[in-house]
Amino acid sequence: QKSFGRMLENVLYVYNDNVISKTKYYENYELKFEFADHVKIGGLSEQEIKKVELDALLYIRKICQQYHLRYYLAWGTLLGAVRHKGFIPWDDDIDIMMPRSDYERLLELVPSLRHSYYKILSNPKNEDYYYTHAKMIDTRTLCVENDLQTIQNMGIWVDIFPLDGMPDKFKIHYFKMRVLHRMRALSAHPKMPETSFMMTPIIYLAWKIVRIFGFQFFVNRMERLARKYAYESSNYVSNVVEPEAKICIYRKEVFDSSLLLSFEKESFEVPILYQEYLKNTYGDYMQLPPVEQRVAKHDA
Repeated sequence: QKSFGRMLENVLYVYNDNVISKTKYYENYELKFEFADHVKIGGLSEQEIKKVELDALLYIRKICQQYHLRYYLAWGTLLGAVRHKGFIPWDDDIDIMMPRSDYERLLELVPSLRHSYYKILSNPKNEDYYYTHAKMIDTRTLCVENDLQTIQNMGIWVDIFPLDGMPDKFKIHYFKMRVLHRMRALSAHPKMPETSFMMTPIIYLAWKIVRIFGFQFFVNRMERLARKYAYESSNYVSNVVEPEAKICIYRKEVFDSSLLLSFEKESFEVPILYQEYLKNTYGDYMQLPPVEQRVAKHDA
């Protein structure tokens, strides 16, 4: 099985950018939310969803303050705090990142606190959970994700990403994680994703193979690789369990301490060198994207 897995990786190394990234399996799937207790019948409005997410983030902040855990706003949430003082107007999710040790401590703490409706979803504690990062969910809500395997009792969430160490020569390590990430995402689809006519045979073959292995195979390999380099002793760090097309590697000094920024009239921790983080991630991050790109995206 190991040799077959290596062969599959080699195939996908070749097609990683030119083929697989052009399929639709990893973006723009629809999300429907509703309150499980029927306080609200039907789908929630965008503002209602954002309110549920913000309340979950406030609960995470409370835990981190009480137990002295490091956390930082991440990705579009940090960008929103800097550029909009809150949510990016066309975005509707919240992301945070935590050094690996603090991240794992949070995963241990939340179940023991026995909150009435906040719960952590993570792999492998939840057998049907195919993501490599955790989610804090509000169990009063239900979420239906189209075209992906069903995750039982999925509610509106805040994404929580571990920050892991990286080797000084990080490109090969990062590339391996990207390929495994793509295979994991593809394996979470019960039906073959749509793609172009020319690419259909290749994507079909890749999809059939990764479905045989199952998402847990790829999650396990990603976890082992991510933990290979300790956060505290590394010169570079990354949310490497969720690798982007652009190599998002940061100097560890970016996260040496934190400061507070406003997000939706509340204060949250951000990396001390947040400008460097945003420039590395988005380039000219204060420049608004073209109108046609101002849409929310959710990755598998």
